[in-house]
Amino acid sequence: MNTFPPILSEAELVLSEGALRVRRLSEQKLAVWDVLAAIDPKESILFLGGPSSRLSYLALAWDEVASAEVLVRQPEPPRGAESLGLKFSLGTLFLHSYDAWDERNAAQGARLRAFEIRRALVWDHSAGYVYLCEEDAWEACSTKLSGLLDKPLQQSLTSVTPSWTSTLDNAGYCDKVRRVIEDIKEGRYYQLNFLRYWRSSAPISREHWLKRMKAVSGPYGAWLDLPDLGVISFSPERFVSLTWEGAAAYLQTEPIKGTRAVVQDPHENAKALADLATHPKDAAELNMIIDLMRNDLQRVSEPRSVQVVDPGSVQSFQQVHHRIATIRSRLRSSVDWGEIWKALCPGGSITGAPKKEVQKAILELEGRARGYLMGHIFFLDRYTGLVDSSILIRTAQRCADHTWEYAAGSGLTIQSQVEEERAEVLAKARVILDES
Repeated sequence: MNTFPPILSEAELVLSEGALRVRRLSEQKLAVWDVLAAIDPKESILFLGGPSSRLSYLALAWDEVASAEVLVRQPEPPRGAESLGLKFSLGTLFLHSYDAWDERNAAQGARLRAFEIRRALVWDHSAGYVYLCEEDAWEACSTKLSGLLDKPLQQSLTSVTPSWTSTLDNAGYCDKVRRVIEDIKEGRYYQLNFLRYWRSSAPISREHWLKRMKAVSGPYGAWLDLPDLGVISFSPERFVSLTWEGAAAYLQTEPIKGTRAVVQDPHENAKALADLATHPKDAAELNMIIDLMRNDLQRVSEPRSVQVVDPGSVQSFQQVHHRIATIRSRLRSSVDWGEIWKALCPGGSITGAPKKEVQKAILELEGRARGYLMGHIFFLDRYTGLVDSSILIRTAQRCADHTWEYAAGSGLTIQSQVEEERAEVLAKARVILDES
């Protein structure tokens, strides 16, 4: 059994301004999945990344802070870490629930959570390096992974396959889809994202979740495992990112609409890709969300700065193909994160249009708060000034009795066909249901 290399013997890279200290090591000596497997089951996990991610991020020491402290902050420009070749170093991980700004449902939903990370491992898979980033005060943090870098690597994982049950049978799901289509015909709304939920019959081990993350996670995967919090996300969907050009901050959002399952037969897979690229229903669905996101961005952006960079391109992931658009804008000055998140959250791709009316209808149809399902994870870097985030699709959350629930949905429009929507939702549920 191998042990971790002496990471602290690597040369230090220290910023001339700020408290950030960085040590660099070859990724070959410190593999991300080995590190995750070595974490003691009694210790907490804050992890971002997946097999197809350019970056992976594991917090080693952090303090939880009141979410209100983060909401009043404004985006901060770079403080020099970009000179070290880093995209992310240390900053705030913010867990944003779907229901946070919904007055009807916020009390029943999940609360906002904020974690100030003071020590972390950052893998840059494209460059082949892993960075140990830390601030001087990290040893005083309330939560730490004790002695992780000195523990032996794990060579294999074993786990029990969990059993999942849908909380809505096929007939009930199809009836509700028909109800949505009738609402659209009557002019109540244009598009609605309707979820179907699954519940596990028992608690699920970390070993199982780690195996699933290695097998199926999208580039915006995340794993948060604390005594009072369990969220594991295999998400392929970026929500909004923030970058800087001089003193100007730019927002970019990338909504997903349209899904086809990845098929092993190359000919059939090519047909699925072509169908997704040309299907009028998927194009209409995405166009409506583009308009919605343009409107949301305009609420916090400079006038006339919102631009559709890409009206929709097909991208492939491990289990599904998606159609993804890109919209960009210049952020207004003196806007805080509370204003930004209230304008943009929850994302258009997991609500519908028009957003406020659709959120009312979703609550009527689903009869429950979504909590962190279809919410967001944001990472706000203190030193590079960069921000990135995901939509928590392909996500499971831990319940009070330590069982888990998972949700998958689709965007329903007037062109929706009931059986096609059911097939799309089941394709998205393969994350948990297909253990091959």
